[in-house]
Amino acid sequence: MRRHQHTLGFLLLLHTVGGSATVRGDNLLPNLSFEDSDGWEVTLESGATGQGTRDNSQAKSGGFSMKLTKSNGLGYVHLATTDPLHVKAGVKYTFRGYFHSEDAPVSSLILFRMGEKNGDLYYDAIGQSAGWMSQSLLINSPEGQWEKRVITYRSDRDRDIYPHVVLYGNPCSVWLDDLEFTAEPYKVTGKSGQVPMPFSKEQALEILQKRENATARVVVREGRSMLLLNDRPVPPVLLKGEPYHTSSNYQDFGKAGIELATVGVRLGNVKNMRGYWVGKDRYDFSAVEEPLLIALRKNPNVHLLIDLWFYPYQEWGSENPDECWTNEKGERGYGWWGNLEGFTNDLSKVNTPQREYWSYPSYQSHKWREDAGEAARRLVEELKKTPYWKAVVGFFISGGHDGQFQVSFQTDYSKPNLATFQEWCKAKYGSVERLSSAWHRPLKDFSEITIPRTPGPGDTMEAEPPYLTPGPSIDFRECVENATWDLRDHFAGILKQAAGKPVITLAYGNPDGYYFHDFLRLKNLDASGSMSYYPFRNPGYDAGYRPENSFVLHGKLFFQELDLRSWTSEEYEEVYQAWIGAGRSPETWRALQRKLVGVSLANEQGYWYYDMNRYFDAPEIMRQIAETTRITKQLQARSRSRFRPDVVVVRPSDCGRYFGAYFNAIKGASWYQWMQLDTSGVPYDVHYLDDILARPELQTYKVYVFLHDTFLSETNRQAINQKLKSKGRVLVWVCDSGYISERGKSVEALSQLAGMNVKTEEAYGRLTPIMQQTPHPLTKGVAPFQGMSEMFLWVMHKEGSSAYTSRYQPFWIEDTTATPLAQYAENGRVAMAVKEFPGWTSVYLAAPNSLGRDLLNAIARKAGAYVCGKPGQSIVMNGSFISLHGMRTESYTFRLPPGVTRVLDPDTGKTVAQNVRGFTMPVEAQRTYWLLME
Repeated sequence: MRRHQHTLGFLLLLHTVGGSATVRGDNLLPNLSFEDSDGWEVTLESGATGQGTRDNSQAKSGGFSMKLTKSNGLGYVHLATTDPLHVKAGVKYTFRGYFHSEDAPVSSLILFRMGEKNGDLYYDAIGQSAGWMSQSLLINSPEGQWEKRVITYRSDRDRDIYPHVVLYGNPCSVWLDDLEFTAEPYKVTGKSGQVPMPFSKEQALEILQKRENATARVVVREGRSMLLLNDRPVPPVLLKGEPYHTSSNYQDFGKAGIELATVGVRLGNVKNMRGYWVGKDRYDFSAVEEPLLIALRKNPNVHLLIDLWFYPYQEWGSENPDECWTNEKGERGYGWWGNLEGFTNDLSKVNTPQREYWSYPSYQSHKWREDAGEAARRLVEELKKTPYWKAVVGFFISGGHDGQFQVSFQTDYSKPNLATFQEWCKAKYGSVERLSSAWHRPLKDFSEITIPRTPGPGDTMEAEPPYLTPGPSIDFRECVENATWDLRDHFAGILKQAAGKPVITLAYGNPDGYYFHDFLRLKNLDASGSMSYYPFRNPGYDAGYRPENSFVLHGKLFFQELDLRSWTSEEYEEVYQAWIGAGRSPETWRALQRKLVGVSLANEQGYWYYDMNRYFDAPEIMRQIAETTRITKQLQARSRSRFRPDVVVVRPSDCGRYFGAYFNAIKGASWYQWMQLDTSGVPYDVHYLDDILARPELQTYKVYVFLHDTFLSETNRQAINQKLKSKGRVLVWVCDSGYISERGKSVEALSQLAGMNVKTEEAYGRLTPIMQQTPHPLTKGVAPFQGMSEMFLWVMHKEGSSAYTSRYQPFWIEDTTATPLAQYAENGRVAMAVKEFPGWTSVYLAAPNSLGRDLLNAIARKAGAYVCGKPGQSIVMNGSFISLHGMRTESYTFRLPPGVTRVLDPDTGKTVAQNVRGFTMPVEAQRTYWLLME
């Protein structure tokens, strides 16, 4: 349905030709700052209510702006030019403008698009992450500050086309100003430089000679994973140095109180730079001394982690062709630095003067493990003969695709990978009869197992069913995930054994969906890490990033990677620049750095600064890093608080492997779901289900949120029924949680788990869940629109399927004994319901990623769980520390946990509140606030 709301006539300062706007300067748009009542039209689409008006209360320039207001959860408010613009074939145009909002929730979008008058809406490369991630969510700004939104568009023919602006999601208002549509190229700047080395080689070695032989260990003390240097507790904070040129500022990071740093060492060929492994059983260790010496000449007291890059020497692939990663055609993969970049059996056809490629080893090749492991062992033996060994306290293991041993979009069909899969199946099932029964396939021997075909570039995103059942594809995915961790652990074991002293081992994580379950079972790898996603680092966004609290339970340490760009690093093309999450001023850098470090401190985890290209080269930045390190040390020195949240998010161990499509609207919207949780005003923990069921202390939360725990074994279902459905707890089931067991897909099994009758249709679809206005406490004050997966799909395509991601399978409730909370706008079916049982309460949310911030707050209050305040601000905390990132400007009342008597400002040491149950503080949008509690 399309409702006409407000029309602005069309006025040109120059003239019109053929009904299309002509260029005024270089800008094709009419009335670009809405100073006149011409050129634009506002309509309400698909059931939306609201309005669009020229407004003189806010303006970026001139005296007016366009104010769009949405007052319900349906449809969208639509702004478009009244007449089309004429574009030329092959010309890249930029549609750019500025917006200001003050009351937008996470669940709202402001989208710039191109399209026909009333047709589809699109822009260039919609599926590329830089575009859809950074140019979608509506964020709030401080008074007088405007945010930029930009897309690009290139047509394959001369045509007339309309620019569109869309306001979608929950109720809010946004002002638009200074819009332009131009072909003028965006200017990009770059920076470079060198860090001085204040110490000579002789001076550095003299200082090193006086140092003790350094050691490092990870231990658990007082419920924390701690890092010990020479048996002395130190904050788990380090500088991850630039791995190719050792140009990082080791000196200033040392002055900022950071004692640990990595230094890059290459086994084989990376970026045309030879490593120390130069051929079969041949090594040239002269390549190792230079990076170590550079780091020590900048800071002779630094404790070094060797960032060891596990890539082959140039000829390894041609010497071992059957041990390489291969595609379905049998062609070998190749790389240049760390990515799997293509496939060929003749590297001479792809080599260039600038790039000399090498064949990519299979992760499962025993030959690769033996050869690379021996090269690593030889390095350690050589280092032990040098004075540099005194400074070495561990190893950072880099390798595989992007240094992270992950290739989620290319299947390895090599013989080693097949052999590994066959052995893995044999270990899992024990007999071919059990395997045949589980797979529903007649097999006579494990040698008959083949690698399941993965949908390729020619397949649609919905080529597979929405969910896969237990069988070869699921087993293969699990095997591959297990094996990449096993490879890292294998190298870690070799390095530790060769070291002959206590050292720590680290490796990148970044597994699919941020699941670290497999890492926790490893024997040799002490720590792993991942990063928050780039665009959501920017001030005004919640980070959408929440590592599990499970690492300490298994004696592991977790690090957050902070590769924070700044004004000292290069500036990119503007869409990419908005995506990369850079603090381009001291104020914005401080806000985003504290927002991210706050996540680590609140969860008592580590972090590292990744200096890939002189990102931290400014006195203002180093002062902030020093202050952050001081506060980190202060928190570490405190006794651990006994406070624990009353809400836990239950993570499965299946890593989303049961989804038919790798790119799908459930995983794709997970960032938005975590943003909803973080802005709920409800502190929460995150744990894996097997830890919860195995540990009585994790069975005492008041609210358990099963967030897309698709596969639940029969054993786990029985344990959930016995251990969690009692003592007044609230169990929240999101969408497909419990839909699959060893027996396959079963909506009946899901219904039994949730305690209400659930229905589904095994097909892809899209539905909009809208909260009902009822007296029930779980609907009171809750925003109407609750579907983050539907919002994610809307970013891609306003209706129907998308070429860039799959849709999701619809679920709904048909149960007269359950109380409805929400319904789907399209068909009126029940999308959310609550049902009371003796001793526990079930809340089932049928739509994917539909646990909104207001709803979680209401659920927590119903369960008697601790709630720190109203929904809206981004808050992470423990019993000693609060980090609040301003999502909107307001006075915020914070309710303190039991036992807290004083709140301090960690920067000044001044008391903020004392002997009160709560306090009110002014919050400005896009600013981060830290507080200490005693």
